[in-house]
Amino acid sequence: MNNRIPQHRILGFALTALLCALSTHAQPADTDAPPASPQADAPPAPQAAPEAAPRHVSQAASLVLKVANATETRRALTDALAAFGGTPILLTDDSVVFRLPHAQLNEAIAHIETHGLALEKSLDREDLSLRIHTLEGQLKARQEIMVRLRDFFTDADVPATLEIESHMLRLVEEIESFKGQLRLLNDRARLATIRVLFRFEDRHRITTTHSPFDWLNTVGVDTVMEAF
Repeated sequence: MNNRIPQHRILGFALTALLCALSTHAQPADTDAPPASPQADAPPAPQAAPEAAPRHVSQAASLVLKVANATETRRALTDALAAFGGTPILLTDDSVVFRLPHAQLNEAIAHIETHGLALEKSLDREDLSLRIHTLEGQLKARQEIMVRLRDFFTDADVPATLEIESHMLRLVEEIESFKGQLRLLNDRARLATIRVLFRFEDRHRITTTHSPFDWLNTVGVDTVMEAF
């Protein structure tokens, strides 16, 4: 007598586990319980305020700084922002990007402005709490489904096993995707970002010139420039 569970029943169990895990929510409080009888002389007991969920906020500042020498200014900013916990994560010829603690962001911006003329300045804030909490819930649901699916292998026949493995592979892809998104969002919430873009004029010294007037060609450029 074959005691193995048919494939369609195993897949039905898998689907049931999937729906149960995805629809799991916190149960509401019991509203059928009879209310406590009030006491006329006793004042109402103070109710504890519900604990607020932690907020996850990202901050990104951007400055356009007019400077005389971008290389020297970039080096000076790198040294100075180390005191604010800042670390350069991207360096180019005309820009630098720092990551630093949120609490030091305003002081760091004020210090950066002392190294040149601020032409533009912006600060963007984004509350990532909902996105993070949603991803955490989706990740937990997929992980619970994965655990349930493993239990079906014991009595599964070959076609059912292959079908379950296919579902598990898709779950693994989703789980890794959720983990990657959470890492990025939590990193944005953990540290602030400052991007500094340098603007400067590269002035080249004129060493030679030619004029159609012969007498001007006999006048040294340095002499003329010193006169002004």
